[in-house]
Amino acid sequence: LLNLGGDEFALKLTANVEDQGEGYLKNQTGGDVWNRENTVVGAHLLWQPNDTFSAELILDHSDLDGTPGGVFNLDVDTRDTICAVTFGLDAAGVPPGGTYCSGIPNEPSSGSRDEVALDGETWNKLEKSQASLRLTADVTEDHTLTYIGSWMVSDDDQQLDGDGNPYEIYHFRRWGSFDQTTNEIRLSRDSGSDFTWQLGAFAATSDGVTEQDTILTLLGCDLGGGPCTYSKVENSSRSYSFFGEGDYAMMDGKLVATAGLRYINEEKSLVREEFSYPLNAFTLGPNAGGSRTDEKVIYRFGLRYHFNDDVMLYATTSTGFRSGGLSPRAATPEVLSRGYAPEELTNYEVGLRTTLLDNRLLFNVTAFMMKYEDMQIELAVPALDANGNAVGTGTQLAIENAGEAEISGLEAEFTLAVTDWWRLFGNVGFLDASYEELFVNIWGDQDANGDLLPPQDETGLDLRRAPELNYGLNSVMDFNIGGGTLTWRLSYSYTDDYEATITNYPVSNVDSYGILDSSLTFAQDNWRVSLFGRNLTDEDPWTHNYVVNPVRPTADNAAPGTFWRFGLRRPPSEIGAEFVYEF
Repeated sequence: LLNLGGDEFALKLTANVEDQGEGYLKNQTGGDVWNRENTVVGAHLLWQPNDTFSAELILDHSDLDGTPGGVFNLDVDTRDTICAVTFGLDAAGVPPGGTYCSGIPNEPSSGSRDEVALDGETWNKLEKSQASLRLTADVTEDHTLTYIGSWMVSDDDQQLDGDGNPYEIYHFRRWGSFDQTTNEIRLSRDSGSDFTWQLGAFAATSDGVTEQDTILTLLGCDLGGGPCTYSKVENSSRSYSFFGEGDYAMMDGKLVATAGLRYINEEKSLVREEFSYPLNAFTLGPNAGGSRTDEKVIYRFGLRYHFNDDVMLYATTSTGFRSGGLSPRAATPEVLSRGYAPEELTNYEVGLRTTLLDNRLLFNVTAFMMKYEDMQIELAVPALDANGNAVGTGTQLAIENAGEAEISGLEAEFTLAVTDWWRLFGNVGFLDASYEELFVNIWGDQDANGDLLPPQDETGLDLRRAPELNYGLNSVMDFNIGGGTLTWRLSYSYTDDYEATITNYPVSNVDSYGILDSSLTFAQDNWRVSLFGRNLTDEDPWTHNYVVNPVRPTADNAAPGTFWRFGLRRPPSEIGAEFVYEF
């Protein structure tokens, strides 16, 4: 909206309004869903009173209002519980399996990936404000002191038809708030010696609360009444770290050694309560929960060799960890309070970075191997009260440290200036991901008394969300026309098929897909007009393909049933125009 400034001060104001009146998906019970209205305003301020100090402040506020992407029911037959509930509820003459059983694995019961079958009102609202401040001071000729701080607060509200069919079986409304503050300060030496370094400290705090009303008709809730259960989760985290890293140049700067250490301390706490209206009693809480603290020293070591200004070879090894915590979706105090430990990672990487053909070609290649230990895996476990009676559906989700895995891969990318007006960008990645060890009761198997059976060897399962191949190619052409520039962009990206569920339940994978996008933009002075097409071939793969509480397959039955299957899809083909004026 506005750009102004002088020798010491600059201000930029921005605003963007997006209104998608028509949703991406049609609803068979009327109307459409998956639309949005989004408003974003911001300010960017820069103050630089002299050559040694600068201050930069960025402010943003966004307001999103719309409807969420519809849930597709993927139940196949009456072995799937929600399908069994809908069986026979329609008029006489409904084929076996019911109207809202698809009969075709991995396909929606609505009969189309462009149509959902939902009942009741849905909405999706998110309001967020954030600010970041960066202060930089040259304390000496070779040393720089930097402070970076950020603050963010958000409020969200979502109501969803969670069962994917027009019967009131599983609906929920979830709302909450979240705030986060981070502070970092570091001192660096980036010139004047063969040894350059940085030292610093980082701290972060966050607090959030999430409340949810759930209607689950299977538990006997009134079809026209209030919620079946009300739950509230309050969580907070506190973390701080100290870090240092240095580069030492040798052989006239051709060989550089890097070493870095970071100490991390993280504390998490969670309190959850759940109230059951049919029972008029607390089924969890009102103060169930716990806390845990994890600390770790991680490192990074590396070497890089510059053959010349255009070719560099490097090798690094580094470690990382994901802190432990508490299972927010647990339904019993015992499972909620026991929590889970950190997940640890060791990464090895070698790479080549090049600039060739008189700077017309940039080509990079990277090979890596990552080893995971104590992997955090979400499992379905029995949910029983102190008397051994089932809570809710009788199962609950808990995060546990249950595996080890190795992921190896190769990635290559290039940028090529074919001519002065034509550029090509491309990338390709190969991935080999497998469990090294996975001993767990991943199916939540129980004996005749309802007790959880011992873990079994599931090492042969494929990792989730790990496609073996992905690649992309982008073309950008610029033409000077009538005092302006006409730009044509064409891009294609491909992702191989992959497993979507940890159990690899039959036909719960995401099929391979390729996305074709294109745009034509004319820019002159402060004006810009664009025509764009996204997903031009109307690819409709699932982005999420989830199976709730599946029954372990047997030699006689590869898919013996689930509590429920559902999927979410990518946005369909979209063609539009954009008009921008900058001042």
